[in-house]
Formats: sequence, structure tokens, C-alpha cells
Amino acid sequence: MKKIFNILIVMLVISLAFTSCESDDSTSIPDTIITTAKTVSFGEALTIVESSATTFNLPVDVSPSDFSGNYLIEYTVNGQSASATFSGGQTAQIPLDVSGFGSVAITLDRVTVIGTEVGVVDQDKKSTEILIAPARDADALQLVLTWPDAANNDLDFFVTDVNTFIVDDSQSTSAGEDVAVPNSVPDGDYRVFVRNWSSALDPIPFTILTTQPDGTVNVYEGDVPNVSFQFNEALTIVKTGSSYVITQLDPTVPL
Repeated sequence: MKKIFNILIVMLVISLAFTSCESDDSTSIPDTIITTAKTVSFGEALTIVESSATTFNLPVDVSPSDFSGNYLIEYTVNGQSASATFSGGQTAQIPLDVSGFGSVAITLDRVTVIGTEVGVVDQDKKSTEILIAPARDADALQLVLTWPDAANNDLDFFVTDVNTFIVDDSQSTSAGEDVAVPNSVPDGDYRVFVRNWSSALDPIPFTILTTQPDGTVNVYEGDVPNVSFQFNEALTIVKTGSSYVITQLDPTVPL
């Protein structure tokens, strides 16, 4: 009986040892990722940037920013889904192509860490718009015309002298049109027209962005009626050297 008793004690010790190891191993691997909830948002509702071949990095506010590892921000750009990954402590920035002109709409969707949602999107600051202004040209006033849904709406852009002699025009089927008034043309009054070529909307909203030779950017918004081939005067310009004084008009009045 003594031998059997000793064997039982040895087996009990071995069993307890294995149980202890299993307990230690199970506690060394967490079942879930524990992290502080984050709030993500955009700081500005509208940002105007100059057209450039260099990518524009749009900052995203993440608070608090103490991620211990990588995190994924999902968003949409002009309706197209996209995402970007950032490491803990790294400033969150969304890379945007601003080589053309017009507008870019961005909306934040969610923030995740290894598939687990950890971010709360601030509903009041979840969307922003980027307006891409013409690149500065020290030798001319630059103007860009944009409008929504370019696939179904087509506008043309003209700048003329006071007698409606065309100085520059842009009549393409692209998503925007651009014209310029060179510093070399005579001083005096100039006129800017928006023409509806063919459109589905009525009226058709538009945005004109201007960049002065000194880099000053201005934004003008309006709409034109859906009357095919109708010229609508949107701006007047008084040119003195490299200085341009611009006045917005009611573009619903036809030429």
C-alpha cells in the first residue's frame, strides 16, 4: 500500500504542474484588444488649395491619439471608398490628388484596429470639401469654372473685352473649364461668361475660382438656367497692370 500511495502522490503533483502551465499560457494571450475609444473628425468644412502635381495631405483630427499599434481610417473621396493605415502617434493625413481643378468631397466612415471598430466619427465634422484653385501665374489672372455631375451637364467658359471680343475661351467636355487674362493685354474692362452647352439640371450651379498674379484666391458661386447655348455674364473685371478688381453679377441675365 505504501508504494501505491507514493505513486498516487507523484501523479497528483504532475497533474497540478500541467494545470498550472495551462493556466499561465491561457492568461498570456488576451481574447480582445483593449483600447481607448477615439473621436475622429475634420478641422475645417472647406479648404482651398492651389492646383499642384504634389499630393495634398489632408489632416484628420484623432483624439486621443495614443494608439499603441496600427490603425485604419476608412473614408470616401467623391463617392469612392478608400482607406489609409497609420501607426501609433503618427499624424493621420489623407493623401489627395490636386493636380487638376474643381472640388473634392471627403467623408470619414470609421476607424478600426485589426478589424475592431475603435473610433467614433464626429457627425458634425465627418465631411469636408477641397476646392482646387488655379495655380498662381505671376503673368496672368487665372480662372477655373466647375459644376456638379459633369457627365450629364456641360458648361463652357469665356472671357472677353468690353465689346465681347474673345480674349480666351474653354469649350471642352471635361469636368471643368479654365481661362486666363494675361497681364500683357490692355488695361480696362473685361467680361466673364458661362454658357450652357447641354445640361440635365435646371438651374445648373457653378463655382468660379480665380487666382490673382500675387496668389490671392477668390471663390464665386451662382447658377445659370438650362437654356442651351445661352451666354450668361457671371463676372466683370477691371484690369490695371497686374491688378484685377472682380465683381460678381447675376448670371441669369443672358447676353
